[in-house]
Amino acid sequence: MTSKTVSATALQSMLRDCGELALLDVREAGEFGESHLLFATPVPYSRLELDLVARGPPRPPLMVLCHEG
Repeated sequence: MTSKTVSATALQSMLRDCGELALLDVREAGEFGESHLLFATPVPYSRLELDLVARGPPRPPLMVLCHEG
């Protein structure tokens, strides 16, 4: 698995162009509750391994994690 940082503009293009995309917000509940990306699924980092299988698509071609901002 590889990872890289994407800009908001790049994410907007990915959301428009990708057939399937898992947008996961891994911040804890308080931060997610203050603000989050539209359509993001909350999966706090402290529970990521436990909840990812239950909340995420079976095999998404691309996953985007939001962990700050």
